[in-house]
Amino acid sequence: MWNEYKIRYSTLFAFFILSGTASFGQVLEMTMDTPQPRVNATFQVKIDISSIRHQLFSGFEGKLKPADDINYQEDNMLYFNVMAPETGKFTIGPLNIQVDQKTYSTNTLTYEVVNSLPVIDKGLWFRIVDIDEKSFYLLIDQHIPMHDSISHPTQNATLFQTVPDDNHSVKFTDDHIDGLYSSSSESSATPRTVKDENGNNIQFADCFYLRKFTVTDRSKKIKLIKKYFFNLPKDYQFKDILVN
Repeated sequence: MWNEYKIRYSTLFAFFILSGTASFGQVLEMTMDTPQPRVNATFQVKIDISSIRHQLFSGFEGKLKPADDINYQEDNMLYFNVMAPETGKFTIGPLNIQVDQKTYSTNTLTYEVVNSLPVIDKGLWFRIVDIDEKSFYLLIDQHIPMHDSISHPTQNATLFQTVPDDNHSVKFTDDHIDGLYSSSSESSATPRTVKDENGNNIQFADCFYLRKFTVTDRSKKIKLIKKYFFNLPKDYQFKDILVN
Protein backbone atom coordinates (compact mmCIF):
# COMPACT_ATOMS: atom_id res chain seq x y z
CA MET A 1 0.00 0.00 0.00
CA TRP A 2 1.38 3.38 -0.96
CA ASN A 3 1.37 5.98 1.79
CA GLU A 4 0.04 9.13 0.11
CA TYR A 5 -1.20 12.60 0.86
CA LYS A 6 -1.23 15.98 -0.81
CA ILE A 7 -0.40 19.29 0.88
CA ARG A 8 -0.74 22.83 -0.39
CA TYR A 9 1.03 25.61 1.42
CA SER A 10 1.68 29.22 0.59
CA THR A 11 5.27 30.28 1.10
CA LEU A 12 7.20 33.44 0.44
CA PHE A 13 10.26 32.18 -1.37
CA ALA A 14 11.91 35.44 -2.38
CA PHE A 15 14.69 37.65 -1.20
CA PHE A 16 14.70 41.21 0.09
CA ILE A 17 17.58 43.66 -0.08
CA LEU A 18 17.77 45.41 3.26
CA SER A 19 18.15 49.19 3.25
CA GLY A 20 21.65 50.31 4.03
CA THR A 21 23.53 47.18 2.92
CA ALA A 22 24.50 48.76 -0.40
CA SER A 23 26.79 51.22 1.41
CA PHE A 24 28.90 48.33 2.65
CA GLY A 25 29.18 46.41 -0.60
CA GLN A 26 27.33 44.52 -3.25
CA VAL A 27 24.46 42.35 -2.02
CA LEU A 28 25.21 38.63 -2.42
CA GLU A 29 22.35 36.42 -3.55
CA MET A 30 21.40 33.65 -1.12
CA THR A 31 19.05 30.85 -2.21
CA MET A 32 17.79 27.45 -1.01
CA ASP A 33 17.57 24.25 -3.04
CA THR A 34 14.03 23.51 -1.84
CA PRO A 35 11.11 25.93 -1.47
CA GLN A 36 9.74 23.99 1.51
CA PRO A 37 12.14 21.98 3.72
CA ARG A 38 11.00 19.07 5.85
CA VAL A 39 11.86 18.65 9.52
CA ASN A 40 15.30 17.02 10.01
CA ALA A 41 15.85 16.65 6.27
CA THR A 42 19.14 17.98 4.90
CA PHE A 43 18.96 20.78 2.35
CA GLN A 44 21.36 23.38 0.98
CA VAL A 45 21.64 27.10 1.43
CA LYS A 46 23.75 28.64 -1.34
CA ILE A 47 25.49 32.01 -1.61
CA ASP A 48 26.68 33.37 -4.94
CA ILE A 49 30.19 34.74 -4.35
CA SER A 50 31.13 35.35 -7.98
CA SER A 51 31.46 39.10 -7.38
CA ILE A 52 33.93 38.68 -4.49
CA ARG A 53 35.61 35.39 -5.38
CA HIS A 54 39.03 36.90 -6.02
CA GLN A 55 39.06 38.94 -2.80
CA LEU A 56 37.75 36.05 -0.72
CA PHE A 57 40.28 33.41 -1.79
CA SER A 58 43.33 35.46 -2.82
CA GLY A 59 44.93 35.00 0.60
CA PHE A 60 45.03 31.21 0.62
CA GLU A 61 44.50 29.90 -2.91
CA GLY A 62 46.80 26.94 -3.43
CA LYS A 63 47.45 26.62 0.32
CA LEU A 64 44.10 25.97 2.00
CA LYS A 65 40.57 24.99 1.08
CA PRO A 66 37.23 25.54 2.87
CA ALA A 67 36.09 23.02 5.49
CA ASP A 68 33.53 20.36 4.56
CA ASP A 69 30.63 22.16 6.23
CA ILE A 70 31.16 25.24 4.01
CA ASN A 71 31.73 23.84 0.56
CA TYR A 72 33.07 25.96 -2.27
CA GLN A 73 32.82 24.73 -5.84
CA GLU A 74 33.95 26.06 -9.19
CA ASP A 75 30.49 27.48 -9.96
CA ASN A 76 31.28 30.40 -7.62
CA MET A 77 28.84 29.24 -4.95
CA LEU A 78 29.25 28.59 -1.23
CA TYR A 79 27.15 25.64 -0.07
CA PHE A 80 25.90 25.14 3.49
CA ASN A 81 24.33 21.75 4.28
CA VAL A 82 21.70 22.45 6.95
CA MET A 83 18.71 20.85 8.68
CA ALA A 84 15.50 22.39 10.03
CA PRO A 85 14.73 21.14 13.59
CA GLU A 86 11.07 22.17 13.78
CA THR A 87 8.03 23.16 11.73
CA GLY A 88 6.96 26.74 11.19
CA LYS A 89 7.76 29.86 9.19
CA PHE A 90 11.27 31.24 9.53
CA THR A 91 13.58 33.93 8.16
CA ILE A 92 17.35 33.68 7.84
CA GLY A 93 19.78 36.46 6.96
CA PRO A 94 21.13 38.79 6.10
CA LEU A 95 24.49 37.02 6.47
CA ASN A 96 27.55 39.25 6.50
CA ILE A 97 30.89 38.38 4.92
CA GLN A 98 33.84 40.67 5.61
CA VAL A 99 36.64 40.77 3.03
CA ASP A 100 39.53 43.25 3.15
CA GLN A 101 37.70 45.35 5.77
CA LYS A 102 34.67 45.61 3.52
CA THR A 103 31.36 43.97 4.53
CA TYR A 104 29.13 42.20 2.02
CA SER A 105 25.60 41.19 3.02
CA THR A 106 23.22 38.63 1.62
CA ASN A 107 19.50 38.99 1.14
CA THR A 108 17.09 37.39 3.61
CA LEU A 109 15.08 34.23 2.96
CA THR A 110 11.65 33.50 4.40
CA TYR A 111 10.49 29.89 4.19
CA GLU A 112 8.19 27.32 5.77
CA VAL A 113 9.25 23.98 7.27
CA VAL A 114 6.73 21.13 7.15
CA ASN A 115 6.52 17.76 8.88
CA SER A 116 8.96 14.98 8.12
CA LEU A 117 7.91 11.92 6.13
CA PRO A 118 6.95 8.69 7.89
CA VAL A 119 9.72 6.14 8.42
CA ILE A 120 8.65 3.66 5.76
CA ASP A 121 10.46 2.22 2.76
CA LYS A 122 7.65 2.66 0.23
CA GLY A 123 5.67 5.86 -0.24
CA LEU A 124 4.74 8.63 -2.64
CA TRP A 125 3.81 12.20 -1.69
CA PHE A 126 2.84 15.21 -3.82
CA ARG A 127 2.97 18.87 -2.76
CA ILE A 128 2.07 22.13 -4.43
CA VAL A 129 3.97 25.13 -3.01
CA ASP A 130 2.81 28.56 -4.15
CA ILE A 131 5.43 31.16 -5.10
CA ASP A 132 3.05 34.00 -5.99
CA GLU A 133 -0.34 34.41 -7.64
CA LYS A 134 0.88 33.02 -10.95
CA SER A 135 3.68 30.57 -10.13
CA PHE A 136 4.09 27.44 -8.04
CA TYR A 137 6.35 24.46 -7.46
CA LEU A 138 5.37 20.82 -7.82
CA LEU A 139 7.31 18.69 -5.32
CA ILE A 140 7.32 14.90 -5.35
CA ASP A 141 8.81 12.84 -2.50
CA GLN A 142 9.16 9.11 -3.02
CA HIS A 143 10.60 6.20 -1.07
CA ILE A 144 11.61 3.17 -3.14
CA PRO A 145 12.58 -0.03 -1.24
CA MET A 146 16.14 -1.31 -1.60
CA HIS A 147 17.53 -4.82 -1.33
CA ASP A 148 20.92 -6.51 -1.10
CA SER A 149 22.26 -7.75 -4.41
CA ILE A 150 25.11 -10.08 -5.30
CA SER A 151 26.57 -10.04 -8.79
CA HIS A 152 29.65 -11.42 -10.53
CA PRO A 153 31.06 -8.76 -12.90
CA THR A 154 33.95 -11.08 -13.78
CA GLN A 155 34.65 -14.76 -13.29
CA ASN A 156 36.80 -14.14 -10.20
CA ALA A 157 34.97 -11.15 -8.70
CA THR A 158 31.87 -10.89 -6.54
CA LEU A 159 30.10 -7.57 -6.04
CA PHE A 160 27.84 -6.93 -3.04
CA GLN A 161 25.45 -3.97 -3.45
CA THR A 162 22.28 -2.47 -2.05
CA VAL A 163 20.11 -1.45 -4.97
CA PRO A 164 16.58 -0.02 -5.41
CA ASP A 165 13.76 -2.38 -6.36
CA ASP A 166 12.89 0.11 -9.10
CA ASN A 167 15.26 2.61 -10.73
CA HIS A 168 12.47 4.74 -12.16
CA SER A 169 11.12 7.39 -9.78
CA VAL A 170 7.99 9.40 -10.55
CA LYS A 171 8.49 12.50 -12.72
CA PHE A 172 6.33 14.96 -14.60
CA THR A 173 6.08 14.60 -18.38
CA ASP A 174 6.99 17.31 -20.85
CA ASP A 175 3.48 17.34 -22.30
CA HIS A 176 2.04 20.76 -23.08
CA ILE A 177 -0.81 21.80 -20.78
CA ASP A 178 -3.02 24.58 -22.06
CA GLY A 179 -2.78 27.60 -19.74
CA LEU A 180 0.32 26.34 -17.92
CA TYR A 181 4.01 26.89 -18.63
CA SER A 182 6.51 24.40 -17.23
CA SER A 183 10.19 25.25 -16.74
CA SER A 184 13.13 22.95 -16.12
CA SER A 185 13.11 20.41 -13.31
CA GLU A 186 15.51 19.08 -10.66
CA SER A 187 15.69 15.59 -9.19
CA SER A 188 17.81 13.54 -6.83
CA ALA A 189 17.93 10.04 -5.30
CA THR A 190 19.79 9.28 -2.07
CA PRO A 191 20.16 5.82 -0.45
CA ARG A 192 18.97 5.79 3.17
CA THR A 193 19.21 3.33 6.05
CA VAL A 194 17.03 4.27 9.05
CA LYS A 195 15.49 2.50 12.03
CA ASP A 196 11.74 2.01 12.27
CA GLU A 197 9.71 2.21 15.51
CA ASN A 198 10.76 -1.35 16.40
CA GLY A 199 14.46 -0.61 15.98
CA ASN A 200 14.79 -2.51 12.71
CA ASN A 201 16.84 -1.13 9.84
CA ILE A 202 14.94 -0.27 6.69
CA GLN A 203 16.60 0.66 3.43
CA PHE A 204 15.17 2.80 0.66
CA ALA A 205 16.06 5.27 -2.07
CA ASP A 206 14.94 8.73 -0.97
CA CYS A 207 13.84 10.41 -4.23
CA PHE A 208 13.01 14.07 -4.66
CA TYR A 209 11.63 15.88 -7.72
CA LEU A 210 10.94 19.60 -8.15
CA ARG A 211 9.44 21.51 -11.07
CA LYS A 212 8.39 25.14 -11.43
CA PHE A 213 5.17 26.15 -13.20
CA THR A 214 3.64 29.45 -14.25
CA VAL A 215 -0.07 29.84 -14.93
CA THR A 216 -0.41 31.69 -18.24
CA ASP A 217 -4.22 31.75 -18.36
CA ARG A 218 -6.04 31.99 -15.03
CA SER A 219 -9.43 31.76 -16.75
CA LYS A 220 -8.86 28.06 -17.42
CA LYS A 221 -9.46 25.29 -14.90
CA ILE A 222 -6.13 23.49 -14.73
CA LYS A 223 -5.54 20.09 -13.17
CA LEU A 224 -2.48 17.85 -13.06
CA ILE A 225 -3.88 14.43 -13.96
CA LYS A 226 -2.47 10.92 -14.04
CA LYS A 227 -1.36 10.95 -17.69
CA TYR A 228 1.07 13.81 -16.98
CA PHE A 229 3.30 11.63 -14.79
CA PHE A 230 5.91 9.02 -15.67
CA ASN A 231 6.54 5.86 -13.63
CA LEU A 232 3.50 5.92 -11.33
CA PRO A 233 3.36 2.57 -9.50
CA LYS A 234 0.60 0.27 -10.75
CA ASP A 235 -0.94 -0.02 -7.28
CA TYR A 236 -0.93 3.73 -6.62
CA GLN A 237 -4.31 5.45 -6.63
CA PHE A 238 -3.60 8.87 -8.11
CA LYS A 239 -5.92 11.79 -7.37
CA ASP A 240 -6.07 14.81 -9.65
CA ILE A 241 -4.18 17.87 -8.36
CA LEU A 242 -6.20 21.07 -8.81
CA VAL A 243 -3.97 24.00 -9.80
CA ASN A 244 -6.38 26.76 -10.78
